[in-house]
Amino acid sequence: MTLKVVSEAEAAAMLGVHPATLRRMRKLNTGPSWVRLSAGRLGYPLDKMNDYIEAQSATTRAPRSRRNGGEIAEAASTAA
Repeated sequence: MTLKVVSEAEAAAMLGVHPATLRRMRKLNTGPSWVRLSAGRLGYPLDKMNDYIEAQSATTRAPRSRRNGGEIAEAASTAA
């Protein structure tokens, strides 16, 4: 089995962040799992990237609107 690894630039694009943001996330241990490929080179396993993206999607909430008293926008639109 071959491990598919994406570059830092590809991983940042997948997450919609700047590569510097991804480096900061790596330093803070808040980003996706990564592997060292050689001295000065690292990559992000594609399966771990997909897991990270899925986990982040599952934990995000719908934005709250100040206009409807802080109710979730979806709930407010279905109640009307």
